[in-house]
Amino acid sequence: MPELKRFFGLRNTTAPERFAVGELEAATNVDIDDTSKVRSRAGFTQLSATSTHSLWGSDGEAYAVQSSVLKRVTAAGAVATLAALVSNAPMTFLRAPGAGVFYTNGVDKGRVTPQGVGSWGIAPPKGQPEASQSAGNLPAGRYMYALTFLRLDGHESGTGLAGQVDLTTEGGIAFTGIEVSTNAEVCGRIIYLSTPNGEVLYRAVLIPNNTDTTVSYRNDGLDFTAPLTTQFASPPPAGSFLEMFNGQACVALGAAVYYSDPYALELFRLGSQFLQFPGQVAMLSAVNNGIFAGTREGVWFLQGDRLDKLQSTKKLEYGVIPGTAAKVDAASFVMQKEGDPLPVSSPAVAWVSTRGICLGTEGGAVQNLTEKRFSSPSAARGSVLVRRTNGFSQYIAALQVPGSTDNLYQ
Repeated sequence: MPELKRFFGLRNTTAPERFAVGELEAATNVDIDDTSKVRSRAGFTQLSATSTHSLWGSDGEAYAVQSSVLKRVTAAGAVATLAALVSNAPMTFLRAPGAGVFYTNGVDKGRVTPQGVGSWGIAPPKGQPEASQSAGNLPAGRYMYALTFLRLDGHESGTGLAGQVDLTTEGGIAFTGIEVSTNAEVCGRIIYLSTPNGEVLYRAVLIPNNTDTTVSYRNDGLDFTAPLTTQFASPPPAGSFLEMFNGQACVALGAAVYYSDPYALELFRLGSQFLQFPGQVAMLSAVNNGIFAGTREGVWFLQGDRLDKLQSTKKLEYGVIPGTAAKVDAASFVMQKEGDPLPVSSPAVAWVSTRGICLGTEGGAVQNLTEKRFSSPSAARGSVLVRRTNGFSQYIAALQVPGSTDNLYQ
């Protein structure tokens, strides 16, 4: 009887009677390590009997969704409620250094900080207050003005088209009908003013977010030092996938990817700062010098260091199963030929395509790791786990509503 010393994983692209020695028709609850040895897979401990989805973890934090409720999973395995959600759709998360963890499921969106769950961005005022001339020390001229909302942590909302008021003589400006924010995190309201006949607006008045709806500016304008930087910005849309690239947050929604201002992850300009794709985005995952983006029909690499100047190259003519993209180390997953130099440790992206598991590395190189040996089933969506155990790395995918494998043998 032959002795099998090495196992080369599952194969379903040919009939079992044609397998080479070491190829497997089935493998249940086993791992195959980097030396091609088979060992029993470790077991698991159930933390919660409640139906759970969208489990995500990073830097010692973990979150999940149970029955339209956002939950925190502690290191000890406890599951605690964070917030009720409107939708029970799959959730995606994004760690934002210094800002917490952002989340969205296409309907709900928010951010988790050590203080709890809050809003991701602040809705801007619906309009500008009324303004009229009053007593004061401003020179005569035309003044532009705008209102913003201020959050407790210093984040400031956007604002719309500025209002304007004319002073026929030296005087002040009285504002009435100042909107009050309904967001419980908002602590203040700021009114910005331009210089006489100017176009740049500067911070002029700060008032609490309370029931007062009137205030006047009576100074001479010499205190105008902080310019308005959030005009025409808005919070992000609720989307399906999130990513961070060079200090900007990205939100995929339908066939578009919207991105924030640089290092201002809660300010989006939806009319101008977006990337358009020929189909619904199913993957958005960055490496050091670009972003891999995919739809059901194809995969692109967007290369560059600025989101407004990326160069797009189509890499695959077949698409991505949503929810299966994960960050990996290229050194652990690149397929090598004998004599090739050892791969360098660098960020890479693995995903399940409609033709197998693929790996994308810096510069846009793409390898299909499994197509020649294993035909993956089609699926509406998937979920993945990347783990390092017993000295080797694993990319583990679970597919929802699997369909037929695209070959003759299964």
